[in-house]
Amino acid sequence: MDHRGLRPAQDRPDDRDRPAEFAAEAGPTPAELADRLTTAVSDAAETVRSLNKDHLLAPRTIQKFPVTGLGAVLHATAHLEGHAQETVFATRLILGQAYRFKDHY
Repeated sequence: MDHRGLRPAQDRPDDRDRPAEFAAEAGPTPAELADRLTTAVSDAAETVRSLNKDHLLAPRTIQKFPVTGLGAVLHATAHLEGHAQETVFATRLILGQAYRFKDHY
C-alpha cells in the first residue's frame, strides 16, 4: 500500500503561493470563497469517510513532521476549526452589533 497520501486524489502537489495570497489586495468574491470552502470541506469529508485502519495507522511525513494518518486528520480538523474561529471573531469586530450568527436556533 502506498502511504504517501490518504488517497490518490490527495497526492496532488501543494502548489499554493501563500505569500501572494496574503499580500493580495484583491481576490475572490465572498461567494467564490464560500464555494471554495464548501468544496474543500466536502472533499475532506469524503476523504475521511474513505479511510480504513491501515490509512489511519500508517506513518507518513507531512511538512517534515512524522505523523500517522489519524494524527494528520486530527491536526487538520483542529487547524480548520481555529481558522473558523478567527473568521467569526474578525467578522464580529467588523460588524459589531450587526453581527448575527443565526436568526433562529
